[in-house]
Amino acid sequence: MKNLPKPSEEALEISSKLDKHIREKFSNQEVIEFDKWLSEVLYAPKLGYYTNALPIFGAKGDFITAPEISPFFGRCMWNQVLQILEQCESKCVLEFGAGSGAMAKQILEASASDKIKYFILELSADLKSLQKETLAEFLDDIVWLDTLPDKFEGCIIANEVLDSIPPKIFEYSDAEGLLEIGVRATKVGYEFDRVGIATQKDIAQRIPQIDGYRSEVNLQAEAWIASLAGLLTRGGVLLIDYGFARSEFYHPQRNEGTIMCHFKHHTHPDPLINLGIQDITSHVDFTAIADAGIDAGLELWGYTNQASFLISCGLEQELNKAQNLNHAQKAGINTLISEAEMGELFKVMLFSKNLDWPDAPVGFTLSDRRYSLG
Repeated sequence: MKNLPKPSEEALEISSKLDKHIREKFSNQEVIEFDKWLSEVLYAPKLGYYTNALPIFGAKGDFITAPEISPFFGRCMWNQVLQILEQCESKCVLEFGAGSGAMAKQILEASASDKIKYFILELSADLKSLQKETLAEFLDDIVWLDTLPDKFEGCIIANEVLDSIPPKIFEYSDAEGLLEIGVRATKVGYEFDRVGIATQKDIAQRIPQIDGYRSEVNLQAEAWIASLAGLLTRGGVLLIDYGFARSEFYHPQRNEGTIMCHFKHHTHPDPLINLGIQDITSHVDFTAIADAGIDAGLELWGYTNQASFLISCGLEQELNKAQNLNHAQKAGINTLISEAEMGELFKVMLFSKNLDWPDAPVGFTLSDRRYSLG
């Protein structure tokens, strides 16, 4: 693809090895379901995007997340986390995929007087090492996990986790109905191709019946939410990610889906190139996530955009404490809350289980859009 930086020799070697791995694993399949193919691209041991040793975050990586843009993200997040912990009388926080460890550090700094126990579920050995460097002063307060715990009481946080769960791709055809779209290996790379006719009625109801309309359905993400409902005995689940309610997600004009790729801070829509060396994400259908959580026994307590959430969680008060912000710090705050940046595209959703809220959750006092999910 034009205008993309040239991968390093190390990156090209990883990409080549991953290509060989995928071709061997799916050698008996003419067309691979997209979610299965993408699972290998992102998570194949030591070769996938999130498991190889190449940098992901920061200037040398491919993208920057909200906690790395500004420490005020985690400081505000703590105010909502604290309310959840107080409601369930717990001191435990569990973060999924903690990235560089930036948000964990911000929360642990903000919670210094509360002495919380911070659990991190991280699948990447390299990211775990990076997190230990970032969180060196808090190692006594952190437990790294390799698998989901059987039970958990406290607050669960997932920042930009849902978008990295591989979705399925479907396309509507006037002639044939709903088709599942997968990936075919060619002599020189990969191409999209049809897996076959899709028969799932619930999925057919989501995809607009417009000839050639293509989009994603993330069944793995829905199953993941259900698994959280099973392990959470009491507490809350905070989800932060970019996406829309279903009516906007499957808008007739969004007819090519939402898959986006990030390579060296360049964004493009082609997931079939740069195998294992670029981030591949899809936006979140928050209506599907809400339905999955409720069906699994969680209560939906809030849904809003990131700007409203951070402001409700005391952003102004946190800024007043800091005072004398420099230009870069002010620019970071603007990125978090500007409608043209992350403020509107990113959403925050709160589930709870076995909690009695005396008042509205603090992060949703300014705005609560649960009504838009129907």
